[in-house]
Amino acid sequence: MAWRVFLLLLFPASLTAQDLPAYVYTPSSLSVVDTTGTPYLFPFLGGLYQPKPQFLDTDGDGDLDLLLQRGTSDLLHFERTGPSVSDWQLTTLRFASVDPGFWFRLGDLDGDGDQDLVGSGREGFANGLVRVYDNIGSDSQPDFAQGRLARVAGTDQPLQPAFSYPELADLDCDGIDDLFWAEPSQGGLTYYQNRGQDKDGRPQFELVSEAFGDFVIFVQDKTEQHGFGSARLFDSTGDGLLDLFWGDEFAAGLFEFTNIGSCTSPAFDVPEDERAFVRLPEQDPIATSGFNVPEWADIDLDGDLDLLVGVQSGFTAVRTPDGTDNLQLFLNNEGRLRLETSQLLPSIDVGEDAVPGVVGLAPDGRATWALANRTRRQGDRSAIQLFHPTSAGYELADADFLGELNLGFDLAIASADLDADGDRDLLIGEFEGTLNFVENENGTFRLRDPAFQQIDVGNGSAPALGDLDGDGDLDLLVGSSRGTVQHFEQTSNGFALRTEKFLDLDLGDRTVPSIGRLNEDQWPDLLIGSTDTLIAFLGTSTGWKPSPWPAGSPLGLDLLASGVFPALAPVRSETQSRDDILAGLPYGGVMLFEPSSRAVSTDPALPEAQRLFFAAYPNPTGRELHVETSTQLRLTLYDVLGRRVDQWLMERFRIELQLNVPPGLYFLHGEAKDGKQQTISFVVGSS
Repeated sequence: MAWRVFLLLLFPASLTAQDLPAYVYTPSSLSVVDTTGTPYLFPFLGGLYQPKPQFLDTDGDGDLDLLLQRGTSDLLHFERTGPSVSDWQLTTLRFASVDPGFWFRLGDLDGDGDQDLVGSGREGFANGLVRVYDNIGSDSQPDFAQGRLARVAGTDQPLQPAFSYPELADLDCDGIDDLFWAEPSQGGLTYYQNRGQDKDGRPQFELVSEAFGDFVIFVQDKTEQHGFGSARLFDSTGDGLLDLFWGDEFAAGLFEFTNIGSCTSPAFDVPEDERAFVRLPEQDPIATSGFNVPEWADIDLDGDLDLLVGVQSGFTAVRTPDGTDNLQLFLNNEGRLRLETSQLLPSIDVGEDAVPGVVGLAPDGRATWALANRTRRQGDRSAIQLFHPTSAGYELADADFLGELNLGFDLAIASADLDADGDRDLLIGEFEGTLNFVENENGTFRLRDPAFQQIDVGNGSAPALGDLDGDGDLDLLVGSSRGTVQHFEQTSNGFALRTEKFLDLDLGDRTVPSIGRLNEDQWPDLLIGSTDTLIAFLGTSTGWKPSPWPAGSPLGLDLLASGVFPALAPVRSETQSRDDILAGLPYGGVMLFEPSSRAVSTDPALPEAQRLFFAAYPNPTGRELHVETSTQLRLTLYDVLGRRVDQWLMERFRIELQLNVPPGLYFLHGEAKDGKQQTISFVVGSS
């Protein structure tokens, strides 16, 4: 399950609003160029691992905007701002306040002419179930109602599309879209006909066939090996019939199967011999890591259909160096498709599970920083990208930094002057749980000790260096895949272990700490990220105070649907008194959060125009919480580790929430359709 990041108070502490630092997300505030000097369009987008695209004119201006889901996150929305294929503007990380789950698709399910949304939700096994979000607005002003589980017609059995990404299309020409998916074990097309809603308003779909058309699509000589797939239905020829486009987990290409039937009796021309399959583009077929998801649209606005392909990274022999050539645009030129770009939305991206770290400081005080990934697409080690500050921003100085050292994978970088020679050396954690000491010799980095101080945290070591106690010596924090952080203090004989469970933290999975300045006092602060959550601790003269950054705050990290691996560093300016946050994401990229002058708290500290007021009582409570408001809300319940526990859509002025949760401190976040937000804390006692 993927969790929405939420920075919360872990235990009671006397914090005022002035104590709480505010940050804002700035996707393009700094210019960053690649090794060729070409600027990234969205340098701090956060990566585009497994992108799933679909086009829709969401603002009614006559051109198609882009909805994009990366991994299993919420929907990113890019507005089309001009005629060029690079004219896009990021407007939101969570389109229409909908969490689609593991996948999404738009289609007209009720025949009212606008596009409804179908997603998996977060329930069920593997790829989730099927949840329908009815569009009660319009395409140009979409407004999606609360999702409802779709069921097999006439039963209470929920639909479960197994290991594929479903499609919505009107294959039977009745004016409403039906549901399809690539059947993963048999290699056929599963077809469920849309039967509207039952008497309780639940979407109903009737199984037509698990092998529609009696064809089988297997690759690799029709072996038993098979898996995920994407089936897309689209009229690419203009004959009024929907053709089938198939991206297979075990195929590097994209297959086209022409509809040779009729509107009421479709039939796809699927050759028995795989070698006769039509691969797109025909003159130069796509060759990726597999599981290609196609989307057709007139992207260059010249009147014909172009092709956008989101690469999900399947299991083929074809690999790109870092897995980032995964949003490929093919433009139609007089009937021939040619590759225009393999990265429609170029951004800093190392493929998957990005972990940033400071390598050094430039003469002007700005950080030189690196970004490592889980593993390269070729070989068994991480790829590390190194970024140097320039007069205009940053440049990718080395796309394979330290590659010659063969350091392994799951790398995490920290730096400090460890040998007292005046420059910053590197400690690099890795999957095996040890630390690599990489010495800086006048700008040349050499591996001196692959098992520094014999420190071993088990797996997934992630170091952070800084003076935590103000004694002038370095402290070393090392996160691990166990979810804990170990604390070592520098002595005359090296680093000595002080505790195996720093601050008594247990975050359950891979943990990455960072030391820096979140506010403007004299004490160092901590930002600790894990696969599931992100927690800040403000340093004081007497210890550490956890800092609540509520959902909807200017920090914006609550918009992410998975964990964050952070690094605190001076990125924008050499004179800044608070560090920026480089947030590495599972999607392969990094997001930049800049300090804001406005403080936030768990009480409404938003401007009046953004405030929302709702009441929840009693507090403390047992198993029922009464909520009152004057508007429709999406309510989300979080525990003290920032993990999402439950979610409701509040359509009435007053509701009773049934809380099936252990006793403890919880946070209820409300968000209205107009963007107004509020977070309330309350205690659940033992019943």
